[in-house]
Amino acid sequence: MTQANDIVIVSGVRTAIGTFNGSLKHTHQHDLGAAVIREAIARAGIAPQDIDETIVGNVGQIAESGFIARICQLRAGIPQESTAYSVNRQCGSGLQATADGMMQLQSGRPRWSSPAALKI
Repeated sequence: MTQANDIVIVSGVRTAIGTFNGSLKHTHQHDLGAAVIREAIARAGIAPQDIDETIVGNVGQIAESGFIARICQLRAGIPQESTAYSVNRQCGSGLQATADGMMQLQSGRPRWSSPAALKI
């Protein structure tokens, strides 16, 4: 039985798995991240404006995507008033982003969170 304060995952999306120098070699990681976040929000049936926080776990952040969480968030259509941050725990970055999102939701702020992971 669910309680009013239970934390649940309402949507999940992943990209295709690419190969080194394959068809995705010219696609920036922030574009892939934004596409996944945008689709997860659409599948959840909520508006981008409802997202209070975006957390992106990323191992291979590159200079041109210096603040990957913020770039993904804005490109996904989430308003700039929403907060964003990135975490790097090597192979555990996606799990850490999800755990951080859960802990933030348990604290009562934010109401909706969009954790994501980029393993590039």
